[in-house]
Amino acid sequence: MALADRLARPPAWWGSVALILVLAALVAGIGTTTLPLEGHEALVVQTAQEMYARGDYIVPYFNAEPRLVKPPLSYWLTGATAWLFGDPGHIEPWHGRLPSILAGLGLCGLAITLGRLGYDRATGLSAGLLLGTSAGFFAYTHNARPDLLYAFWCAAGYTAFAEGWRCTPGSLAERLWAYAMWGAFGLATLTKGPQLPLMLLVACALYAGLGGTGWRHGLRTLRPLAGVPILCALTLPWWLMLHHRLGATGLYGSQLSGTLLIPEWRALLDPYYLYRPLQLVLPWVLMVVPAVLFVRRSGREGAAAWLACIVLIPALLLSFGVQRRWFYMLPVLPALCVLLGAGTVQWLGEGRRARNWRAWFVALHGLLILGALAWLLAFGAPATEQGPIALCLALSVPLFLWIAVRRIRHRGSWLGDMAVVAVMAAVVFIGLGATRLLWSQDRFERQRLAQAVARGAGPDTPFLSLGVNPNVFVYYTGRPIHWVRTLKGLTRALAQAPRGEARAIVQSHYLDKLSSCCIVELLDSMPGDRDEATSVVTLRPKGAARIAPR
Repeated sequence: MALADRLARPPAWWGSVALILVLAALVAGIGTTTLPLEGHEALVVQTAQEMYARGDYIVPYFNAEPRLVKPPLSYWLTGATAWLFGDPGHIEPWHGRLPSILAGLGLCGLAITLGRLGYDRATGLSAGLLLGTSAGFFAYTHNARPDLLYAFWCAAGYTAFAEGWRCTPGSLAERLWAYAMWGAFGLATLTKGPQLPLMLLVACALYAGLGGTGWRHGLRTLRPLAGVPILCALTLPWWLMLHHRLGATGLYGSQLSGTLLIPEWRALLDPYYLYRPLQLVLPWVLMVVPAVLFVRRSGREGAAAWLACIVLIPALLLSFGVQRRWFYMLPVLPALCVLLGAGTVQWLGEGRRARNWRAWFVALHGLLILGALAWLLAFGAPATEQGPIALCLALSVPLFLWIAVRRIRHRGSWLGDMAVVAVMAAVVFIGLGATRLLWSQDRFERQRLAQAVARGAGPDTPFLSLGVNPNVFVYYTGRPIHWVRTLKGLTRALAQAPRGEARAIVQSHYLDKLSSCCIVELLDSMPGDRDEATSVVTLRPKGAARIAPR
């Protein structure tokens, strides 16, 4: 029976979708409860905690100061997760990550839906497999920052546009999908801002007017006259209340006032967003080649053109921004995975004579995974971490051999081979995600240093930071940390300490200068280069006696 015929059966289709989501959930869940927070995560978790402590869910606070950088939806969801599953007064790291995990699973579902809408069910399943076992999915489901939640709402918006585009013009279904699109873009704006929703609306409008059935049909599908009020109803109440709380000048100069929306024209020709975001789809990046060469041969040129608009218009418009962040392209990850899957499906299905050797293209990805594991085992990992790598290699080799035997015997399907390679990728993410190999070592070291800062400190001992971002330390110490920019500022803060003693987190190269003006007691340190090496010290003015904490 042909693959299309098998997938047309509801049990096979829904069973395949469920298996992909289970595999993605395993990739997303490993290490979530044990991995220490990194700096951007601490901003979300600590802000949600301070909002609860203040009883103020309008003005975000971090480190006892207003944080006027991001809208509050991720803070609200983090606090709600803690309220449902723990203590909102002490939010755990996984409380902040759970919305990202659910958003990641939602992205997998949207990729499957987009592939089915634009092409066929096989393309939808391949897109779901690619997304659920990609590096971008793995990294950001383990991160409490709002980027994956933002990506989900944005992708839900353009998926709703695709659903509405297929509906009968003027029908109730078309209107409802348009309202759903604007609602999703409104929630995206309330998560991180209007940048990507506006870009995606531009992409949909351009496709509708230039490559679709004309501006009239496009405007009817977009329904801006009804949609803009929906978006405003979701976003303006919070913004107006925030503006009222802070006063006329409270938002001036902040990101919430739109400073990041100012274009940087000098970056117009910078191709950064055309190549760097491909890091998101590792280890599947080789599929870019058939996507570029063969996706338009599928007979679905309209779908390919629309998906290309969804990917390329944001890539172009982001190039005008003042920042270069490859993860800003997370919202288009489902569309990108559908293009990769569609190009691969088309290439592997062109001609029976060539189909078998082309199917080795899928197996090549498995070989790359084995090569990466072998390199880590031989050169890239300390002896203490080689056991998990060897286990991943032992589990992956039989899977690859199974693919090879199937290819040699000309049996099986390309989708089955892709599923096996996806399992190999999942084995690596699951097996190594519980170790320190795939994570920055700084997050583990900073957690240890934060514990050293708080250990034995009196309740009125001030905590200071010189040259070190205090984000993670604020969360793990549970105390405000005064971030000073200069050595003179630190000595002034020490002079104001109520008991003549302070705990400080400093860049290690400041220790010699500190010793010339203070009594310095080293508590702990983290090695690194000049900017990364960090020390935790107790400081007292020279001539001051040590005072026991109360």
